[in-house]
Amino acid sequence: MRWGAAKFVKGQARFAGDNSYDPEGEPNEADWFKATSVSDAKKSKATTRFLIDMAKPAFPRNLSDANVGAILKRCTIMLNTKENLYFRLAGVDSVTQRHPLLKGGYLDEGKGKILYDFKESDVLRDPGEAERLLGF
Repeated sequence: MRWGAAKFVKGQARFAGDNSYDPEGEPNEADWFKATSVSDAKKSKATTRFLIDMAKPAFPRNLSDANVGAILKRCTIMLNTKENLYFRLAGVDSVTQRHPLLKGGYLDEGKGKILYDFKESDVLRDPGEAERLLGF
């Protein structure tokens, strides 16, 4: 199987989603720091390896490394775990970025109300409450 976009209309967006990921493949803080404290070329390889290890369940079992590379070359990937959001732009030497989620987890109704009120008024009603709920 060859992964290519030649059959699609130029510039046409295509999206796919899959909830499968392997939480055991997610790097701990020390491993992530080690992978991102090197040259850009090595950083790309190390962070992409973490992403592939986590996203492996979303790919067919018999997919070769060459085909995975072809997918990564052509697709931007976002992987949402319980604690982080991983983001990798399409390309050969792209570096996977990791963005921690809010300390308190996803937005719930209470956190959303605080953010909505802040957006509407530009004033936090209680900075201490915002810090407790939002984690910053």
